[in-house]
Amino acid sequence: MMPPLAGARIATARAAAIGVGLRAPHYQAFLQRRLPVDWLEVHTENYLDADSRDAQVLDLLRRDYPISLHGVGLAIGSANGFFAAHLELIADVVDRVAPALVSEHLCWGATGGRHLNDLLPLPFTHEALAVVCDRVDQVQQRLGRQILLENVSTFLRFKADRVTESTFLGSCQPSCRLNHFFKLLFL
Repeated sequence: MMPPLAGARIATARAAAIGVGLRAPHYQAFLQRRLPVDWLEVHTENYLDADSRDAQVLDLLRRDYPISLHGVGLAIGSANGFFAAHLELIADVVDRVAPALVSEHLCWGATGGRHLNDLLPLPFTHEALAVVCDRVDQVQQRLGRQILLENVSTFLRFKADRVTESTFLGSCQPSCRLNHFFKLLFL
């Protein structure tokens, strides 16, 4: 059984916790003073190199802020193209950063041994659900923790769709053993 989300402290610390996406142009401001935010979200893939300036800055900032790692490269919904080597790189970052939360996009983006560098929508089928649940189980087992999934914008529908997006997403939760499924985005 997976442990509860380590990031529960973010949600329970304040009724309305506010976090921001940390980008390189923000580094200096955050390093100079403690800014009034409750947590920072970073794209995991930007911190794969432990010796990079980005990783060094994150190591300093994680002392003052809970960190949410948000991945964009696992291609969890890819039927052919899930990269175990990429998961190992992600696991290294998770071990190094000890984030409060780990999330990933619910999409596909790899096929035939190639990563397409895009967050492509899934068909809402039983077969796609089986792939997603298998991948989420692999990721959670390797990381030793539960993850959150962010649904991507669906800009097309597939003829093969058998259920609505909400039914598909609701089916993922119990099948994948996720405590929390949606990451709320406010624009």
